Amino acid sequence: MKFVPKTKNTYGDEHIHPAKGGIRQKLLRNFVILGLVPIIALSIAGTIFLVISRQESIEETENLLLKQKAEEVSRFIDETIDAFEVQVGYEFIVPPSSGYPLSETGIAALYDFRLDAQLFLLQSLLSTNRNLVEAAFINTLRTEETDTIPKKQLPPPGKETRVLTRQQFENPDFNYNLLDCGLGHEVLAAGDCEYYAFYPSSELFKQIAAGKNYIGRPYKTLEGYFITLGAPVKNSNGKVIGGIRGELSLKPLERIFAQATLGTRGYAYLIDDSGFLIAATAGKNLPKDTTIKNTLTEKLDKSVGVVSAGVSRNIFGDTVIASAIPVGRLNLAIITEWPYSDAYSVVYSLVNQAAVFILIILAATVILSRVLARQITRPVNILQFAASKIGKGDFEPISEIKTGDELEFLAHSLNKMAQSLKEIEELRKQALQAQLLEASLAREKELVEIKDSFLDTASHQLRTPVSAIRWQLELLQSEKISDTAKELVQGAYEHVEFLSEISSDLINAASYGAGYQVKNFTDVSLTKVIDEVLTQFSSQVEQAKLKISNIPAEKDVSVSGSYPALRVLFENIIRNAIRYTKSEGQVTITTINQADSVEVRVADTGIGIPAEEHKMLFRQFFRATNAIETRNVGTGLGLYIAKNIVDGHKGNIWFISERDKGTTLFISIPVKRQ
Repeated sequence: MKFVPKTKNTYGDEHIHPAKGGIRQKLLRNFVILGLVPIIALSIAGTIFLVISRQESIEETENLLLKQKAEEVSRFIDETIDAFEVQVGYEFIVPPSSGYPLSETGIAALYDFRLDAQLFLLQSLLSTNRNLVEAAFINTLRTEETDTIPKKQLPPPGKETRVLTRQQFENPDFNYNLLDCGLGHEVLAAGDCEYYAFYPSSELFKQIAAGKNYIGRPYKTLEGYFITLGAPVKNSNGKVIGGIRGELSLKPLERIFAQATLGTRGYAYLIDDSGFLIAATAGKNLPKDTTIKNTLTEKLDKSVGVVSAGVSRNIFGDTVIASAIPVGRLNLAIITEWPYSDAYSVVYSLVNQAAVFILIILAATVILSRVLARQITRPVNILQFAASKIGKGDFEPISEIKTGDELEFLAHSLNKMAQSLKEIEELRKQALQAQLLEASLAREKELVEIKDSFLDTASHQLRTPVSAIRWQLELLQSEKISDTAKELVQGAYEHVEFLSEISSDLINAASYGAGYQVKNFTDVSLTKVIDEVLTQFSSQVEQAKLKISNIPAEKDVSVSGSYPALRVLFENIIRNAIRYTKSEGQVTITTINQADSVEVRVADTGIGIPAEEHKMLFRQFFRATNAIETRNVGTGLGLYIAKNIVDGHKGNIWFISERDKGTTLFISIPVKRQ
């Protein structure tokens, strides 16, 4: 292997000599095979798995829709027939009534009373169920079953004694006396009241007489599909004393099936046991006058659960996936048909996408294989370029070379060497920076010490003459002098106080500057400190005509800290609250015991702090613009010192303020030493 001589600091195509001839072709062929075979195999396996999963999903979806619609149909019928089940509240087969003796006339009146009760019951059923088109009361009594009615007064068993249609019920002018089929005949035979049905041998009468409900087979009229329902009427002893027949319209089932869909084109429909269509999904023009017969309906005759015909042809000749379920004892069946192309549209889409993906992978593999074959000689050139960079002081590692031979090992060794040289260079730079930083810190510390020393010396030097001037001015105030002189003395005294305050702030700034730490911890009662500070400022409060409210904590809990520092802290905060609150204003100090700290809130109704200056409140020498306008003299060190003291106690200090409305400062000091 030969190295290409380099004349530049970069490498590119001019430094690379790809292999030519058979090796490149072999690499290209192997890359294509290795890249496509697994993808094709995975695609085939994924497609098979997808088809199986989709088949299970289709079956599950169809079963769910079938069971849901079967339950809705059964519930529609059951709710109607439940309303038929009546139990009267008397024991007698024919209820006695006071005022009617048990004579022929009395018995007739009793039976007429019973007919009126039947009419009321039928009216109630038609009123509560709009789908009932006709209701009738059927006699089930036999002569030997009662002693209160002679034989000649009883209609024969199986005879309807009251019939009420919806047309009659909704006609306000209808004469209900025309409906009587009672005791108007000496002997009541089967032919009496011929306009009422008589079916003593019917399955309906047999089921009712046996105390059971009856559900007939659906039948079709010009008005649509109907079904006959029947139920016994029992007295309080549970004995059957009659029955109710009702003709129920199945039109509501059309609403139940209107929205029954599968995917975008699948549908469901309801048929009777003869195969005639009763209801179907909206928009499906299924034949209504032709029976629907196929392999699926034949299977239904032998099944009580969901049956599947798999892939079949519907009545239109389309390929569908069909399933069905019988609806219990209703002589009905529900069938779902899902067009095959719609059911498996997801599979088709994914297969098409997979085919496109394979073609893209094939093209990418061919292109990538050619590039890789061409770049087989690049590692040597890269190593040569890397060695040149290291020689010129550039220690950045080269890209990893994955050849699995000595070239990869050599690249790894070059990277390690470059990394070591880079670390040595970084250490040299860091050592130089550390030396510069150390010198800078030493200079800064020296300047801070000079500043603190100057402030401490200057403030102490100021205190002696200030104290002397204050004493002399106090003597002058006690002397008898003119009013003008008194005003001048008072003005001088106020300025001396300002000067004294400035010197105190400077001393405190030196004592409690940035980085202040408590050295001697003692137990300090914040309540006591606040009381002392309020006593100290009582004359200023009285002079300013302020209202001071001090609300101590329920229990006096001491904090661990420095008493002098905490005294300075609350002097600064309370002095500011008093100083910047106008006459007749309010200052409220509240102490609250928290779980592991004591919180003090100092609220005033003063001038507040402009919102744009909130972030600068605790800075050294900062004073708010409205504070300067109110009182021109001040150092701007009070809250700076306060924050340093709170930080030195590992506490927190924060505030809320609104200009011209006041400020509330919050101070939280830990109970235990931290």
